[in-house]
Amino acid sequence: MKSIKKILGLSLGLLLGMTAISCSEDVEYTPAGAVAGGQVYFAPASETVNPSNFDLEQGKGTFDITLLRVVTTNDLDVAITLTVDSAYTNRLSAPSVAHFNAGDSLTTVSVSYDATGLDYEEYMGAVLAIADSLNTTPYAVSQYEFTAAIPAPWTPWIKSKMDWVAAGYDAEAWPLHDTETTCTYTYVNYWSGDDAGLPIYYRVSLLDPTVGQFRVDNWGAGNPLYIEYNTADHSCKVLPQYVTDNSTYGPVTIADVAHWQNNDAYYSSYPCFYNPETGQFTLTVAWYVSAGSFGYAAEYIQVAGFYIYDYSVSADFEGVLTDKAGKVYAQTMVSFGADATEVKAYIAQKSDDAAAVADALASGDVEGIDVVQGLNKFPLGDATGELKVVVAVIADGEAKNVAEAAFEYYGAGADASPWKSLGIGTFTDDIVLPLFATNDEGVQEIESPTYEVEIKESTEKPGLYRVMNPYSNSVYPYAEDDCAEDGLFLEVDATDPSYVYILPQSLGFDWGYGEMAYCTLAGYYLANGYDIPTLQGYNIQGGVLQDGVIQFPVYQAKNGSLYNGYLFLGEDGYYTGGAGLFKIVLPSAYKKSAAKISAKKNFNHQFKASKSLVRDLNVANKKMAKKALVQFAK
Repeated sequence: MKSIKKILGLSLGLLLGMTAISCSEDVEYTPAGAVAGGQVYFAPASETVNPSNFDLEQGKGTFDITLLRVVTTNDLDVAITLTVDSAYTNRLSAPSVAHFNAGDSLTTVSVSYDATGLDYEEYMGAVLAIADSLNTTPYAVSQYEFTAAIPAPWTPWIKSKMDWVAAGYDAEAWPLHDTETTCTYTYVNYWSGDDAGLPIYYRVSLLDPTVGQFRVDNWGAGNPLYIEYNTADHSCKVLPQYVTDNSTYGPVTIADVAHWQNNDAYYSSYPCFYNPETGQFTLTVAWYVSAGSFGYAAEYIQVAGFYIYDYSVSADFEGVLTDKAGKVYAQTMVSFGADATEVKAYIAQKSDDAAAVADALASGDVEGIDVVQGLNKFPLGDATGELKVVVAVIADGEAKNVAEAAFEYYGAGADASPWKSLGIGTFTDDIVLPLFATNDEGVQEIESPTYEVEIKESTEKPGLYRVMNPYSNSVYPYAEDDCAEDGLFLEVDATDPSYVYILPQSLGFDWGYGEMAYCTLAGYYLANGYDIPTLQGYNIQGGVLQDGVIQFPVYQAKNGSLYNGYLFLGEDGYYTGGAGLFKIVLPSAYKKSAAKISAKKNFNHQFKASKSLVRDLNVANKKMAKKALVQFAK
């Protein structure tokens, strides 16, 4: 069964594909004050009341739009306006006033249409708005956007293959299971959990056999979910649909990310598709209200009756091994699913696309190494530099799944590596802890720790630093079994000491909300194509390296949160940091003393003893109190 998620404190999602810097970097929800008047608003959308699209018939006719009000004491006339797409101005019309009789909380506005000569699914767009500010309410919708069109002819909604064939349609064109007629929906963004046993139906256009639709009944709050389907490439679309009302923010809508952002280019990064071999839908959707989004990530539908092949695979690099004969191996722990009977590995450059390597292994274009369950030794040969092990699960001549494990190997001798260890410095974690140790009042309940780390510098690009293992089990004061493995690093670009930044990069672990990644505010924009002079023009500053100490600027969101950058939990990004605590002290500036050593021992005792408190806060504060997500201008 599904349950309401706890991360609901109006969170607005980061999209890495943004194209413009917003004048304001966050959206803040401010409750409205007391209201007067009739408090008129549009009824929440459903399949039968105020739908997003009205189905018209050829010729002329009318359809109704429903208005509600809170105060019902007297007769009330409310001014309304209808704005229609310019090409259809003369095809849609509505009265200028909506009338409520005394005692009635509901009325309808009759919209007249002329659909003579319209093509099938030629959508006319319009907005009906309440033009009487004294009788509206900020707590509900005062304008209603809709489209109207003549629907193309479809087959009936059909639930089973038997009914499909009996109706005279091609058995091979039935996309669902042969006998099962239900599915399970897995919620992620607004609700969490599974809804099992939901009826699923299918129909196809009688004009274009590549256009299909699925309908899942009893979904969400009880309304159907409609999914557009391309039978040729199995891609899907989730057009904006009303789901439910949120008690604080009003109507909640679901749509795929491309429709949410009104940009089809997002399908490449946030795909929606159906796999007729496994009966699984992968739908990358956003759940949103007028003020922002509750989150966007993949949600799934599994049609009953399909056998789900376990082609899962994971790979973890364990280190380089040189045998007595001088042969060098990349030791890698590999785990794969029960149906993965052919598993191949290849040593590739870190910059190589893992999926392309997997396809080459499947086609035989490159020779792979047989993989066994558990620890493998893959010969490196002459490979050096930034590398990765690519492991592909192959079945039916194609790569079904792929895993990769990055590592670096520069051959014999310390001078071979382009990274030189500078020794021991310190790192103040003002990245991870603030997000998990802040209570509902916005107070950080545990001090951000400062601890020793190894720091390396690039020999090819002086000023490019790596803070080694800042969140590993062996270094991070709050580390538990699910923190990062040794060998990871946080790369900091201080090649310009007056403009230091951190590009988006994985921190290598997951506390149950998705793999963590971090970037500073400047690093976020630089990764999306902006240059430093442009960012400085927007007053987006980098950090500063001075006297061996790197510190970063602090920004303040409209809700009062202080932050230095963004921590990503999977695809969700949150403000994090603040108060100017995030600091890296290079080894040249880190001078040990007896007092510091003593303080470090006390620190380790104090903070390692309270690791469980962080985890308790982690569980208790899933909503990340006072840490709103960021959404940039479309």
